[in-house]
Amino acid sequence: MGMIPKDDDALWDSLDFSELPVFETAGDLARYSIETHLGHSELVRSLQSKGFMRLHGFGVTGHQANATKAFTAGVAFQKVITAIGSSIRGAKATISKIAERQTELYLSGSPAPGSIVFNLVSAANPADELRPNGELFDSSRELLVDKSFAMLNRIFSPRSSLSDEQELITLLEDLGPQVSKSLRNFVSLIGDHHFDLELKWEQPLVPALHWDIPTLESQDMASFISMHRLDEVPVVLYGRLHTASLGNNWQLISDEYGKIGINIGDLTNKIRHSDFSPGTRVEANAMMTQSDGAGSKPKRDFRVTKLSVLED
Repeated sequence: MGMIPKDDDALWDSLDFSELPVFETAGDLARYSIETHLGHSELVRSLQSKGFMRLHGFGVTGHQANATKAFTAGVAFQKVITAIGSSIRGAKATISKIAERQTELYLSGSPAPGSIVFNLVSAANPADELRPNGELFDSSRELLVDKSFAMLNRIFSPRSSLSDEQELITLLEDLGPQVSKSLRNFVSLIGDHHFDLELKWEQPLVPALHWDIPTLESQDMASFISMHRLDEVPVVLYGRLHTASLGNNWQLISDEYGKIGINIGDLTNKIRHSDFSPGTRVEANAMMTQSDGAGSKPKRDFRVTKLSVLED
């Protein structure tokens, strides 16, 4: 058994504070004090995480905003959090049903001067997620929704904290196209509706995440994702050529998606024009981007990268 140092300085030096959270605001420290006073422990978590999404800027008048635009922003934001959670669980091309359940947010709106505030609460029960088999202690103090918010905060960290744009590209590529697609849809809506965005997320006993996304930054992020084609999803198309010529612009009638343009200059494989004619049955490898419009069918764009003949 180790001896307790008798010297005050030696006692202080022997203590390990490396695992304690670092609080930067008085509000965080007060919340931590209240949570610990109420008996909440890092070993067995019972409190849900919470936060808010505040819409303000030119898209808000007083504490009023177009209902469709505000609600659409809320739905799009939920899709971002779910896509990130799904990616963290390993499903990067599709949405994990487990992640969909664990990242679900409850939302209630309340007015504040010059803004619309949506109060957010994690729907997941900490005990069900962190102690699924009745364990005595938590396997982790983070819910999946907490990890999703932390990742979103990292994505929107000031560019000065990134070594260069390539680091952000690498991060989004690692998260997968579903995250980039949902993120582009969300920031495009925010930018188009002229909303400035303020986000806050409080995980119990942990410093809060708090950041702002001005309208211009939303528009820049949407352009960044599109420019680097981070939201493209590989698909395989089957159908018949509608037009084929010695020129670069052809047209495919896809079995699933209808008319799709083909730019021969985008093809990565060499083709013989004589092998193709109107009506030829083909297989096409393509990259697809999808935009979810408010109250409308998803808009899909295709970039065909490989074309080959199929036998009828």
